[in-house]
Amino acid sequence: MASDAGLLVRRRTGDALTVRQVATALGLPDDPSAVRWQRTTGPDGSLFGLRMSTEPGDLLGPAVGESSAEWPAERPYDCYLHVTIDQTAGEDGDSTAALRAFCRSAVSRLHGAWPGLETAFGLDADGSYSYRIDPREVRGTEIELWLGSAAQPAVPLFSPAGAADRAAAADRPGPRFHACPPGRFIPDAESAGDAVTETLALRAGRPGFRAAARTAGWSGAPEALPGFTERLLTECGAAFEEFDLALWVDGRLCRNEVAVRVGLP
Repeated sequence: MASDAGLLVRRRTGDALTVRQVATALGLPDDPSAVRWQRTTGPDGSLFGLRMSTEPGDLLGPAVGESSAEWPAERPYDCYLHVTIDQTAGEDGDSTAALRAFCRSAVSRLHGAWPGLETAFGLDADGSYSYRIDPREVRGTEIELWLGSAAQPAVPLFSPAGAADRAAAADRPGPRFHACPPGRFIPDAESAGDAVTETLALRAGRPGFRAAARTAGWSGAPEALPGFTERLLTECGAAFEEFDLALWVDGRLCRNEVAVRVGLP
Protein backbone atom coordinates (compact mmCIF):
# COMPACT_ATOMS: atom_id res chain seq x y z
CA MET A 1 0.00 0.00 0.00
CA ALA A 2 1.53 3.28 -1.08
CA SER A 3 2.02 5.96 1.53
CA ASP A 4 3.59 9.29 2.35
CA ALA A 5 5.32 10.38 5.53
CA GLY A 6 6.15 13.69 7.15
CA LEU A 7 9.33 14.01 9.21
CA LEU A 8 10.10 17.06 11.37
CA VAL A 9 13.41 17.92 13.00
CA ARG A 10 14.64 20.73 15.22
CA ARG A 11 17.69 21.54 17.30
CA ARG A 12 16.62 22.55 20.80
CA THR A 13 19.55 24.93 21.41
CA GLY A 14 21.64 27.05 19.08
CA ASP A 15 20.86 28.05 15.50
CA ALA A 16 18.05 26.37 13.58
CA LEU A 17 19.07 23.54 11.27
CA THR A 18 19.18 24.31 7.56
CA VAL A 19 18.01 22.01 4.77
CA ARG A 20 21.63 21.65 3.64
CA GLN A 21 22.72 20.47 7.10
CA VAL A 22 19.88 17.94 7.25
CA ALA A 23 20.64 16.74 3.72
CA THR A 24 24.31 16.25 4.60
CA ALA A 25 23.44 14.26 7.74
CA LEU A 26 21.21 11.98 5.64
CA GLY A 27 23.85 11.54 2.94
CA LEU A 28 21.77 13.14 0.18
CA PRO A 29 23.86 13.91 -2.90
CA ASP A 30 22.14 17.06 -4.22
CA ASP A 31 21.88 20.61 -2.93
CA PRO A 32 18.30 20.87 -1.58
CA SER A 33 18.22 24.59 -2.35
CA ALA A 34 18.72 23.78 -6.05
CA VAL A 35 16.78 20.50 -6.42
CA ARG A 36 13.17 20.36 -5.20
CA TRP A 37 13.01 16.56 -4.83
CA GLN A 38 15.91 14.51 -3.53
CA ARG A 39 16.29 10.84 -4.50
CA THR A 40 17.77 8.34 -2.10
CA THR A 41 17.92 4.62 -1.26
CA GLY A 42 16.58 3.24 2.02
CA PRO A 43 18.17 0.60 4.26
CA ASP A 44 16.27 -2.19 2.48
CA GLY A 45 17.18 -0.99 -1.02
CA SER A 46 13.85 0.74 -1.71
CA LEU A 47 13.89 4.08 -3.53
CA PHE A 48 12.49 7.25 -1.99
CA GLY A 49 11.82 10.85 -2.87
CA LEU A 50 12.32 13.63 -0.32
CA ARG A 51 11.13 17.23 -0.44
CA MET A 52 12.76 19.41 2.21
CA SER A 53 11.24 22.65 3.43
CA THR A 54 11.75 25.46 5.94
CA GLU A 55 8.53 27.24 4.98
CA PRO A 56 6.62 28.26 8.13
CA GLY A 57 3.45 26.52 6.97
CA ASP A 58 5.27 23.17 6.83
CA LEU A 59 7.02 23.31 10.19
CA LEU A 60 4.32 22.88 12.85
CA GLY A 61 4.55 19.59 14.71
CA PRO A 62 3.98 17.89 18.07
CA ALA A 63 6.16 18.66 21.07
CA VAL A 64 5.99 17.82 24.77
CA GLY A 65 5.20 20.61 27.22
CA GLU A 66 5.39 23.43 24.68
CA SER A 67 1.77 24.17 23.89
CA SER A 68 0.94 27.87 23.70
CA ALA A 69 -1.86 30.19 22.63
CA GLU A 70 -0.02 30.85 19.36
CA TRP A 71 0.72 27.18 18.63
CA PRO A 72 -1.97 25.08 20.36
CA ALA A 73 -0.54 21.64 21.21
CA GLU A 74 2.28 22.08 18.66
CA ARG A 75 5.43 24.10 17.97
CA PRO A 76 7.48 25.05 14.89
CA TYR A 77 10.42 22.82 13.97
CA ASP A 78 13.52 23.73 11.94
CA CYS A 79 13.01 21.53 8.89
CA TYR A 80 10.25 19.41 7.34
CA LEU A 81 10.80 16.39 5.08
CA HIS A 82 7.99 15.09 2.90
CA VAL A 83 8.91 11.48 2.13
CA THR A 84 7.39 9.38 -0.66
CA ILE A 85 8.31 5.91 -1.86
CA ASP A 86 9.17 5.51 -5.53
CA GLN A 87 9.93 1.79 -5.65
CA THR A 88 10.12 -1.06 -3.15
CA ALA A 89 13.13 -3.34 -3.07
CA GLY A 90 11.21 -6.42 -4.26
CA GLU A 91 8.23 -7.14 -6.47
CA ASP A 92 6.14 -8.12 -3.46
CA GLY A 93 7.57 -5.42 -1.20
CA ASP A 94 5.37 -3.65 1.34
CA SER A 95 5.72 0.06 0.59
CA THR A 96 4.35 1.11 3.98
CA ALA A 97 6.83 -1.11 5.85
CA ALA A 98 9.67 0.20 3.68
CA LEU A 99 8.65 3.80 4.33
CA ARG A 100 8.40 3.16 8.07
CA ALA A 101 11.87 1.60 8.10
CA PHE A 102 13.32 4.52 6.14
CA CYS A 103 11.89 7.07 8.58
CA ARG A 104 13.26 5.17 11.57
CA SER A 105 16.68 4.98 9.91
CA ALA A 106 16.63 8.69 9.04
CA VAL A 107 15.69 9.62 12.60
CA SER A 108 18.57 7.53 13.98
CA ARG A 109 21.05 9.25 11.64
CA LEU A 110 19.78 12.70 12.55
CA HIS A 111 19.96 12.07 16.29
CA GLY A 112 23.44 10.69 15.82
CA ALA A 113 24.48 13.94 14.13
CA TRP A 114 23.06 16.32 16.77
CA PRO A 115 22.79 15.42 20.49
CA GLY A 116 19.61 16.66 22.12
CA LEU A 117 17.68 16.74 18.85
CA GLU A 118 13.88 16.62 18.72
CA THR A 119 12.12 14.72 15.91
CA ALA A 120 8.64 13.56 14.97
CA PHE A 121 7.31 11.59 12.02
CA GLY A 122 4.00 10.11 10.96
CA LEU A 123 2.80 7.82 8.15
CA ASP A 124 -0.47 8.52 6.36
CA ALA A 125 -1.30 4.90 5.54
CA ASP A 126 -1.29 3.10 8.88
CA GLY A 127 -1.10 5.68 11.63
CA SER A 128 2.52 4.94 12.56
CA TYR A 129 3.85 7.84 14.61
CA SER A 130 7.08 8.61 16.44
CA TYR A 131 8.21 11.40 18.74
CA ARG A 132 11.74 11.44 20.14
CA ILE A 133 13.96 13.71 22.15
CA ASP A 134 17.28 12.53 23.59
CA PRO A 135 18.22 13.85 27.08
CA ARG A 136 21.58 15.58 27.18
CA GLU A 137 22.42 14.72 30.80
CA VAL A 138 21.82 11.58 32.82
CA ARG A 139 22.66 11.62 36.54
CA GLY A 140 21.05 8.94 38.69
CA THR A 141 18.23 8.94 36.20
CA GLU A 142 14.83 7.40 36.80
CA ILE A 143 13.49 5.66 33.69
CA GLU A 144 9.84 4.73 33.33
CA LEU A 145 8.18 2.97 30.41
CA TRP A 146 4.64 2.13 29.37
CA LEU A 147 3.68 -0.51 26.83
CA GLY A 148 0.31 -1.04 25.18
CA SER A 149 -1.08 -3.30 22.47
CA ALA A 150 -4.53 -4.14 21.15
CA ALA A 151 -3.63 -7.84 21.49
CA GLN A 152 -2.15 -9.96 24.25
CA PRO A 153 1.56 -10.87 23.92
CA ALA A 154 2.38 -13.94 21.87
CA VAL A 155 5.31 -14.75 24.18
CA PRO A 156 4.28 -16.56 27.40
CA LEU A 157 4.94 -14.63 30.64
CA PHE A 158 6.12 -11.55 28.75
CA SER A 159 6.64 -8.45 30.89
CA PRO A 160 8.01 -5.02 29.96
CA ALA A 161 10.22 -5.11 33.07
CA GLY A 162 11.88 -8.31 31.82
CA ALA A 163 12.18 -6.88 28.30
CA ALA A 164 13.78 -3.71 29.72
CA ASP A 165 16.23 -5.76 31.81
CA ARG A 166 17.31 -7.67 28.71
CA ALA A 167 17.62 -4.46 26.69
CA ALA A 168 19.70 -2.85 29.43
CA ALA A 169 22.02 -5.84 29.86
CA ALA A 170 24.31 -4.62 27.08
CA ASP A 171 25.28 -1.62 29.26
CA ARG A 172 27.44 -2.38 32.29
CA PRO A 173 26.26 -2.19 34.91
CA GLY A 174 22.71 -2.45 33.61
CA PRO A 175 19.81 -1.20 35.75
CA ARG A 176 17.08 -3.49 37.03
CA PHE A 177 13.44 -2.72 36.22
CA HIS A 178 10.34 -3.63 38.19
CA ALA A 179 6.67 -3.63 37.27
CA CYS A 180 4.43 -0.75 38.35
CA PRO A 181 0.78 0.24 37.72
CA PRO A 182 0.38 1.23 34.05
CA GLY A 183 -2.35 3.79 34.69
CA ARG A 184 -0.13 6.13 36.72
CA PHE A 185 1.65 7.41 33.60
CA ILE A 186 -1.38 8.15 31.45
CA PRO A 187 -2.88 11.66 31.67
CA ASP A 188 -6.42 12.63 30.85
CA ALA A 189 -6.71 13.18 27.09
CA GLU A 190 -8.77 16.36 27.43
CA SER A 191 -6.25 18.08 29.69
CA ALA A 192 -2.98 16.73 28.25
CA GLY A 193 -1.97 20.14 26.91
CA ASP A 194 0.27 18.98 24.05
CA ALA A 195 -0.20 16.80 20.99
CA VAL A 196 2.27 14.07 21.97
CA THR A 197 0.78 13.45 25.40
CA GLU A 198 -2.74 13.67 24.00
CA THR A 199 -1.91 10.96 21.45
CA LEU A 200 -0.50 8.77 24.22
CA ALA A 201 -3.59 9.28 26.37
CA LEU A 202 -5.98 8.44 23.53
CA ARG A 203 -4.06 5.33 22.47
CA ALA A 204 -3.81 4.14 26.08
CA GLY A 205 -7.59 4.04 26.30
CA ARG A 206 -7.85 1.14 23.84
CA PRO A 207 -8.70 -2.30 25.22
CA GLY A 208 -5.93 -4.86 25.24
CA PHE A 209 -2.57 -5.39 26.94
CA ARG A 210 -1.19 -2.57 29.10
CA ALA A 211 1.80 -2.70 31.45
CA ALA A 212 4.52 -0.45 32.85
CA ALA A 213 7.94 -0.68 34.47
CA ARG A 214 10.50 1.60 36.06
CA THR A 215 14.04 1.74 37.39
CA ALA A 216 15.38 4.19 39.97
CA GLY A 217 18.90 4.45 38.64
CA TRP A 218 20.75 4.57 35.32
CA SER A 219 24.52 4.61 35.67
CA GLY A 220 25.29 4.76 31.95
CA ALA A 221 26.04 7.80 29.82
CA PRO A 222 23.25 9.72 28.04
CA GLU A 223 24.36 8.40 24.67
CA ALA A 224 23.57 4.85 25.85
CA LEU A 225 19.84 5.55 26.21
CA PRO A 226 18.96 5.54 22.47
CA GLY A 227 20.63 2.14 22.06
CA PHE A 228 18.74 0.84 25.07
CA THR A 229 15.44 2.06 23.60
CA GLU A 230 16.12 0.44 20.22
CA ARG A 231 16.90 -2.89 21.91
CA LEU A 232 13.74 -2.52 23.98
CA LEU A 233 11.70 -2.00 20.80
CA THR A 234 13.20 -5.19 19.38
CA GLU A 235 12.39 -7.11 22.58
CA CYS A 236 8.77 -5.93 22.45
CA GLY A 237 8.59 -6.66 18.72
CA ALA A 238 9.28 -10.31 19.48
CA ALA A 239 6.11 -10.46 21.59
CA PHE A 240 3.67 -8.24 19.68
CA GLU A 241 2.83 -7.79 16.02
CA GLU A 242 2.04 -4.14 16.78
CA PHE A 243 2.45 -2.09 19.95
CA ASP A 244 2.83 1.39 21.44
CA LEU A 245 5.73 2.41 23.68
CA ALA A 246 6.27 5.50 25.83
CA LEU A 247 9.49 6.28 27.69
CA TRP A 248 10.01 8.87 30.42
CA VAL A 249 13.43 10.03 31.67
CA ASP A 250 13.37 11.87 35.01
CA GLY A 251 9.66 12.52 34.53
CA ARG A 252 10.00 13.95 31.03
CA LEU A 253 8.30 12.08 28.18
CA CYS A 254 11.23 11.55 25.81
CA ARG A 255 9.88 9.01 23.36
CA ASN A 256 6.46 7.92 22.16
CA GLU A 257 6.21 5.26 19.47
CA VAL A 258 2.79 4.40 18.05
CA ALA A 259 1.85 1.33 15.97
CA VAL A 260 5.41 -0.04 16.08
CA ARG A 261 6.26 -3.12 14.05
CA VAL A 262 9.73 -4.60 14.46
CA GLY A 263 10.96 -7.28 12.09
CA LEU A 264 7.50 -7.69 10.60
CA PRO A 265 6.08 -6.65 7.22
